[in-house]
Amino acid sequence: MKKCIDIMAILLLFAVSVARAQMCDGCEWSERGDRSEGVWKEASMISGGSFELMSVRYKGSLGGDGSELKLFFWQPEAGELNELLVWKPLPSKTNDDVAYKMEPASRQFDAGLQQFSWPRDVIDSLGLSHDYLHTRIKAGDGHIPGLLTTAGLPAPAGGYAFVFDSGAGIDAECTITPAGGSDPIAVFECYEEYGGEVTVEWDGNDTSGRPAADGLYLLTIDGEMLAEVLRPVETVVSFWHRATLQ
Repeated sequence: MKKCIDIMAILLLFAVSVARAQMCDGCEWSERGDRSEGVWKEASMISGGSFELMSVRYKGSLGGDGSELKLFFWQPEAGELNELLVWKPLPSKTNDDVAYKMEPASRQFDAGLQQFSWPRDVIDSLGLSHDYLHTRIKAGDGHIPGLLTTAGLPAPAGGYAFVFDSGAGIDAECTITPAGGSDPIAVFECYEEYGGEVTVEWDGNDTSGRPAADGLYLLTIDGEMLAEVLRPVETVVSFWHRATLQ
């Protein structure tokens, strides 16, 4: 009887290890020719401060019933990206400070529209939704907004979302300024009562409501964190604005 129990225990451990491998190590990018660009894997949660950038992405309703999850972004010029990361912290489903992330093996790309895709069941098997995934892409001095969708390439709508990991809420003034310029083209209030994932949004327009010209811009956040003791927060994020991916 004991021998049967031991065999069942071994089989159970084997099944768990296989399921874990299927969830993480076997989930590869499926775009960019026949090369394997990266894998989903467990990794330490990215952290390092009380107010840290997690994501720069296009806003909009990007869902669909397609069989693939797709990442689109526009590379301003040919070269190597400083960073290309799709990730999601999952402290509620795993141990503390654990995340799932995916990075490509190569970051060398031509200028223009870039696309990655991978099977949607990869995301479903992890219990994730693309609506809650973060994209952090950077070329040179500027972050590149990413667009995640399970449909075809939609026109970005609603501007941008800058997501921060914040130790408290914020009450600040936000400005959008062309890189190398001194006068902001947009000024708006950034207020979030509670900490956690704090999102700052910009609609892509200047103060008069006209669309901003494509180019490199600076988002400056200057104000206070709403902790038990108020403390200043001042953050500058450089990013490439492009109104369309077509």
